[in-house]
Amino acid sequence: MSEVTCRTAHEWILEKLDSTLAPRQCEALESHLAGCAECRRFEELQLQLDGALASRHSPALTHAFRANLKRRIKAEERRALWDAIPDLFHVGAGLAIIGICAWFLPLPASTVAAAGAVTYLSQALLRLCFEELEDI
Repeated sequence: MSEVTCRTAHEWILEKLDSTLAPRQCEALESHLAGCAECRRFEELQLQLDGALASRHSPALTHAFRANLKRRIKAEERRALWDAIPDLFHVGAGLAIIGICAWFLPLPASTVAAAGAVTYLSQALLRLCFEELEDI
């Protein structure tokens, strides 16, 4: 294996601490660490940092905090549902307009042309609806 640079050694040290370093790379890293004081110091600092983080305890969440959080999440979900109703109304109104236009417009001589006109109108309406939704 080619000579290991300090930059690569630092990456491998982190992988070694996460237990994801391949055995062959681990051997090359140990060889590099034997001759590089800077990388040995980096490894020591990372070990100290991991130890300090492992010794920290997360604060316990109180029952009241959890209950309040659940209540706020449910309230936000309800509000999001109500906020979506105008969008559904616009889509429904647009489809109703397309239906009315298709019903009252005189039919062209060809059924294919009529289907094309309805398809064009519905696509135009859907484009408008999606543009409105993107603005939200």
